[in-house]
Amino acid sequence: MRTSIEVLRAFLWKEAVVLRTDRMVLPYLVAFPLIMAALLSSAFGKIPGVGNGANQAVPGFAVMFAFYGITFLGISHYREHGWGVWTVVRASGLPRPLLLCGVVLPYFVLGVVQFAITLTIGWAAYGMQVTGSVAAFALTVLSTELAIIGVAVVLLNVTSHMSSMQQANHVVVLVGAAASGALLPYQTMPTAVQVLAHATPQFWALQAMKGICSRHLGVAGVLPDVAVLLGMGAVLLTIGVSAFDPARSRRIALR
Repeated sequence: MRTSIEVLRAFLWKEAVVLRTDRMVLPYLVAFPLIMAALLSSAFGKIPGVGNGANQAVPGFAVMFAFYGITFLGISHYREHGWGVWTVVRASGLPRPLLLCGVVLPYFVLGVVQFAITLTIGWAAYGMQVTGSVAAFALTVLSTELAIIGVAVVLLNVTSHMSSMQQANHVVVLVGAAASGALLPYQTMPTAVQVLAHATPQFWALQAMKGICSRHLGVAGVLPDVAVLLGMGAVLLTIGVSAFDPARSRRIALR
C-alpha cells in the first residue's frame, strides 16, 4: 500500500509539473470568464428579473469555462500516450482507480483554484454580491468540480484521440452553458430548453451560486443543488472508472 501511495505521489507531482510549465492553462480558465463578465454584466443587468448583472455573468462564465478544464485534462492524458509516458505509468502496477486518480486529481485542484480566483475577482472588482455564506460557495465549487471530473472520465472512455476529446467537450461546454443559463439568463430560455437544463451539472451549479449571490443562501440552502451535483458526479465516476481500460490505445492525431 505504501508503495502505491509513493508511486501515486510521484505521478501527481509529474502532472503538477506539466501544469506549471503550461503557462496558458490557468490564464485561459480565469481571464476569459472575467473578460466575458466585464463585457456582458451591464447588459445582463438590463434584462427584467436579473437585477445585478454581475451576479449572473461572473458565476455563469466561471462555470462555463470551468468545463474547459476537461479539454486540458484530455490533452495532458493523450500526450502521455503519444510520448510513451503512459506505458511507464502503467508499469508502476497502480490499480485502475489510482491510475485515474493520478490523471484527474491535479485538474480537480486546478478547477477549484480557477473558481476561487474568478469568483473572488468578480466580487472585489465587478460588484458581484455574496449575500449568502462563503462556506456554501466552497461546498458548491467542490461538488461542481466532482461533476466536471465525472464528465471528463466518461469522455476519456468514449474518445480515442485528442481531437475527438476536444470536439466532444466543446459540445458539452456550449450545450451545457446555453441550456443552463450560463451564457444567457435562464429565464430568457424557451421552456423546452429550461427543461433540458435540469439534466446538466451547469444548471445545478448556477442555481446554487446565484442563490448565494442574491437570495442569502447558506449551506442548508444549497444542499439540494449540491446533492444533485454529487449524485451526478458519483454516477459518472462509477461508469467512467468501471469502463476505463488503462491498456487501451489512444492517439494524439487522427491516424
